[in-house]
Amino acid sequence: STPQSSKSSAFQPDRRHTGLRSLFTKFREPAVSFELLTPPSSPPIPPSPPVISKLAKAFVDSMNATQLSNFLVWMLYYDTVELPDSPENWYKKIDHMEMRGWVALGSYLFDALEAGQGYGFDLVVLDSICDRIRLQRSTVHEFLARFADPEKMKYSILASTVQTAQQDDASTLKVLDTIQSKLHELNKLATNLKPQQNSQYEEWLAALQTRIRAFSHLVIGPRIAHVRTGKPLCTAATCDQLPPEIKDAIKLNYAYEALQQERIVPLTRYNIYNHTSTTNHSITGSSDSPRNSNASPDEETERARNHAIHLMVQNTELRTQLSTMKSAYDKLVDANEKLARRI
Repeated sequence: STPQSSKSSAFQPDRRHTGLRSLFTKFREPAVSFELLTPPSSPPIPPSPPVISKLAKAFVDSMNATQLSNFLVWMLYYDTVELPDSPENWYKKIDHMEMRGWVALGSYLFDALEAGQGYGFDLVVLDSICDRIRLQRSTVHEFLARFADPEKMKYSILASTVQTAQQDDASTLKVLDTIQSKLHELNKLATNLKPQQNSQYEEWLAALQTRIRAFSHLVIGPRIAHVRTGKPLCTAATCDQLPPEIKDAIKLNYAYEALQQERIVPLTRYNIYNHTSTTNHSITGSSDSPRNSNASPDEETERARNHAIHLMVQNTELRTQLSTMKSAYDKLVDANEKLARRI
């Protein structure tokens, strides 16, 4: 053969190899028709929202703007103006029937906020009141949830704000800025409240509005300036020649610090008695409630406090267990999805 023909024959495919490839492809084709089916992964089951009690639902449905305003004025007054002289006088303004409603509503709000599932239309009346008189819902919810927890009521909302910021290892300036923001929030709330006219609530509202603005401008403002610029803070010893309003501001510093102190909460109003009492008594705090006749008032108070702390610890442990179980469930769902993808 000629060189050209031999060269062209070098590029001719081997018929034997071609036949083998065709045969191999023929046997592979049926396998392509089968599809690998993976089991569908089950979506995570969202936690069920809390169920509002009949008591809380009936209470909130009967609420009006004046009632809500009176309650918030009462809370703000003892948070910003005056320390309670006694637990009984502190809660005297709230009658026993109303007390049950506020606690039930606050407990439901706390559970709803913790679950993060909202509350649907259960609180439509409360939301309507807030929107109508321009109250920020989240601020109102915070006050209601705080009231339902006697442990939180031991401290004013400003003291709790300071404690939370310090627990987060915030700097001094950050803590002061947080307090200033809270004061602005409280001032906005107080400005829109509509308490009963010609009542003590109206007098309290005027006093607490003045106090909130004074704390903001004459107590926290100078402290922020001191941290930022090093401007010295005035004291009675260094500022003898200052105008009277500045001297009043110096006294306000003491009032501000005094209102950070722990308060004694009347636990009987929360249906918390000593260990000899049953848990089915009404929230009265009256003298005919079962008590240990051999115990002194101080001993009864201490036992009631210990019992309340015990209940709070149990509640915290249960919430921790629930959080752990939810975390384990989420990990199980994630592992199931990964396994399904691998299959």
